[in-house]
Amino acid sequence: MKKILTGVVLACLLLGVLAGLSACGTNKELEKVATTMNETFAALNNDDMKIELSVEGNKLVYTAFHAGLTKEDVETNLNSGSAEDDLNIQTFFTAADAANVKCEAVIVKFVDADGKVLASREFKSK
Repeated sequence: MKKILTGVVLACLLLGVLAGLSACGTNKELEKVATTMNETFAALNNDDMKIELSVEGNKLVYTAFHAGLTKEDVETNLNSGSAEDDLNIQTFFTAADAANVKCEAVIVKFVDADGKVLASREFKSK
């Protein structure tokens, strides 16, 4: 389940951001992508799950909460370094480059119900 959750999360991130990149041209557009995706995620968010994108400099920050996940679960899953996760992230970077969107990294954070970071991982553009 843990592996599936990260795969689904990253796939959603990739698909959503790719859809939002069509009109992008400057780094300010990265913020627009995050805003657009947050509107999409708002329909999915509930007491058991919340997803939010933000921008820190030239980094896209993906913050997720899912009830029932433990710190150990999330750390193990994020640090497994699966080839599928790397492919999803690198595909995002390729699409961002093609759309002239500056994004040097994607940071994936899992938080608890209080917003405390359980685990995070930074994926850098290659």
